[in-house]
Amino acid sequence: MRVVTLNVNGIRSAAKKGLFRWLAAQRADVVCLQEMKCQETDLDARLHGLKAFEACHAFAQKKGYSGVALYSRRAPEEVRRGFESREFDAEGRYVEARFGRLWVVSLYLPSGSAGAHRQKSKFRFLKVFLKHLMKLALSMFSGASTRSPASTPGGRIAGRPGRRTSAGASITRSPPPGSPPPRAGNRSTRRSAFPTTRR
Repeated sequence: MRVVTLNVNGIRSAAKKGLFRWLAAQRADVVCLQEMKCQETDLDARLHGLKAFEACHAFAQKKGYSGVALYSRRAPEEVRRGFESREFDAEGRYVEARFGRLWVVSLYLPSGSAGAHRQKSKFRFLKVFLKHLMKLALSMFSGASTRSPASTPGGRIAGRPGRRTSAGASITRSPPPGSPPPRAGNRSTRRSAFPTTRR
């Protein structure tokens, strides 16, 4: 399965720069987008972009802020938005989709770069989210599903508290032993999509 993940820093601006044309050429099975900065009512035909894909979104209550999306060629069997955090679920930072024994998550972490108050918010997020990942890991290693309709299984995420953490990421849970290994190789989708853009 080919998964592409990209922080678009505003879906309207990215669409004007050719985001969906570029994504269509990537032949991805799943596309995870972060920092959509839009609401559901903003997603007209131009911003739906990947017409052959199923779409799942988690929007922030605050307009023009955060928001994540997950597009897939086949319809997911389960979708979850948020991870039961009263503070952060309203910010539209987490959407998960399950495809058989594979779970894919589009996740947008707080950056903490806007000042001390946002850095504290980031650490609160990491504390809550790491507890969430521990529950997922326990579920995965137990070999038995403890999922309710609103729960999720385990995955991998880059970054730990005290280290620089990626603000946009996708999380996947690997298939069980004996399954074919995934295709190797990771690359920067932002550099591929917008080679002249400086961050």
